[in-house]
Formats: sequence, structure tokens, C-alpha cells
Amino acid sequence: MSKLSLFLTTLLFSLASSVSYADCSLEQTICETSCKVRYLNDTFGKMGCMTKCAAERGVCSTKSGAKTATEKTKELIKD
Repeated sequence: MSKLSLFLTTLLFSLASSVSYADCSLEQTICETSCKVRYLNDTFGKMGCMTKCAAERGVCSTKSGAKTATEKTKELIKD
């Protein structure tokens, strides 16, 4: 990994961790961009990394949906 790639990857992870409440789409974009930088000349490595990003997006979306459903349920119970 070149020094530039390492720098960009570190920068992307720093941004991702500072945006702790980012929406799932933004988190996936950051993850995929990191994959493209990290695996610049490794097609299979990039594909594996992108698959991980998609899986993490699924988990994020599921958690977000569950949180919304819980909040709505609580509102309905109060009424």
C-alpha cells in the first residue's frame, strides 16, 4: 500500500468515526470509498471489501428500522 493510499484510508476512517450518527447511506459511501482506495489495484480485494460494506449497510438499515418501530410503538402505547 502506498503512503498516499495509507493516508487517504486513515483520513476516511477518521471522518467515519467522527460522524457517529451519520445515516446508513453516508456510512456505506465512506466504506466503499475506503475500499476503492485501499484496494486500488486488487479487484478481488475491492469486491470483498465492497461486499462487507453492503452487509454493514444492511445491519445499519435494520437497526435504524427497529429503532423507528420501537419509537412508533411507544408513541402508540402512550396514546
